[in-house]
Amino acid sequence: MEWKPITITGRSVRGRDPEASGLLDIDLALSGTPPTEWAEQFRNPTGDFGRPVSMHPPKLSGSTITIRPPDADVEQYAEHIEKRVSHANEWFEENALPHINAAEERKQAEEDAEAERLREAQRKLDEMGGE
Repeated sequence: MEWKPITITGRSVRGRDPEASGLLDIDLALSGTPPTEWAEQFRNPTGDFGRPVSMHPPKLSGSTITIRPPDADVEQYAEHIEKRVSHANEWFEENALPHINAAEERKQAEEDAEAERLREAQRKLDEMGGE
């Protein structure tokens, strides 16, 4: 699997949170849609990243993370998300990526063996001549 670590490429305030007027809706754009394993680690991280006590869980949808901070905590929430993204990248590279690459290598080896089997059968038939 070709892998590039996920990065935050943009930050924008969408406006006031429709469910809670004291909160903002902020979107953090990612460099791409993360793999499933990465997304699970982001949503349920192992370790402590100084999560603000009042922080609502961030929402990851495709290549966008949405956070809902109060005005006074915008920077703290955004910094927390940056730490979680970094942690998810590290976790993915150390834990998930080796398994994904090994599975892809096994699949490629199986496909190569099948192609060789077919070539060998065709070679045997070709050696029989045109009777």
